Amino acid sequence: MKNKGFTLIEIMATLIILSIVLIITTAIVRPIINNSKDKAYGESVKTIERAAQRYVLDNDMALPTTNGAQITVSLSWLTVYIDNLKDPRDGTTIDGTVYVTKQDKEFIYQFVRQ
Repeated sequence: MKNKGFTLIEIMATLIILSIVLIITTAIVRPIINNSKDKAYGESVKTIERAAQRYVLDNDMALPTTNGAQITVSLSWLTVYIDNLKDPRDGTTIDGTVYVTKQDKEFIYQFVRQ
């Protein structure tokens, strides 16, 4: 009578093959995930800068009148427009300041994280 089932060698070989596939898959997928998180953080920064622009317009803030001059917009002022942004890379709360700088005939909104 033949016993049906797998030998220890067959099970170990299957586990080794699955481990190799897992290692290769992880090595391929990890950079893709990290790149996606970096892009998501960049979008969060753009959202903050757009919220600062809207805040400045809604509150009739005095914008700089000379080239190179700047004003600051605190992230805490923007809670009406954005709420508790988290950094997708590490899950921490994003905190910082938006600098509004006059350059030629336009205004540059630049977020600086603290």
